[in-house]
Amino acid sequence: WINGELLIRGNNTATLPDDFVRLIIGANGDNKEQSHHGLIDDFAVFANALTSAEIAELVSGKRPDEIRNIVPIVTEAPTISIRLNPDGTATITFDGVLHSSEQVTGPFEPVVGASSPYIVEMGNVSGPPVPGEPAPQVSAARFYIAR
Repeated sequence: WINGELLIRGNNTATLPDDFVRLIIGANGDNKEQSHHGLIDDFAVFANALTSAEIAELVSGKRPDEIRNIVPIVTEAPTISIRLNPDGTATITFDGVLHSSEQVTGPFEPVVGASSPYIVEMGNVSGPPVPGEPAPQVSAARFYIAR
């Protein structure tokens, strides 16, 4: 379902795992080309499929815990938003402590001295081209979370 419209239907007979400790939302593992560009309003994992009526309630603005008796894993998650700026920087606004990693799967380490809003350079080049030398490298992508 996307915005209340059925996108795809199928049957899954596999049991949901009960031992996972990490879940990536908004990206496809280490494939940086397949990442989500937008906002996620609510997130919940249900043991079985939602009904059309429950989907309609979510679309109308109800929280997942208002349509089913679920226990939230995180009650007050820190928020984070990233805005791309015309000058090639990005502004990260966050609650909690900002962490970053070179891989979407981590490990994530605190960004020392970061306070909100935090400005980062996008695609820094390590230096100007030098004749006879390899092209300068663009800095690696970084992934950010708030904890």
